[in-house]
Amino acid sequence: MRETFSEIKDLSGNMQFVERDYSPIALVLSRFGVIERFFRFQVPSFHSQLKAVLRVAADHQAYLKSMKPDYHEDLLNSKEVHDVLACYEQFFFWKSGRYTVEFSVKSPGKVILAKSA
Repeated sequence: MRETFSEIKDLSGNMQFVERDYSPIALVLSRFGVIERFFRFQVPSFHSQLKAVLRVAADHQAYLKSMKPDYHEDLLNSKEVHDVLACYEQFFFWKSGRYTVEFSVKSPGKVILAKSA
């Protein structure tokens, strides 16, 4: 899960985000503010393997770019890019269609819901 704490905009208009990634055991919801959370459903080893093949592909791109300005076709046909695609295919085992995700909400104490206007 990724939780975003704040967004910072500098004088030139660039946005930076203060975030943290973690595997939740429970979610604590606040009634004092809105917190944005992003849930990923991925095998943890996916990130380490993808990072490795992306690094190799980026190094290959830099090499091709230094050799000739019109390197894009060579890059797309390279083994390094095919390794990146194979990594995605290996870990993306979901089939196309509709999926349902359920979250259950519990409270350690009694909760009284108020209607909003």
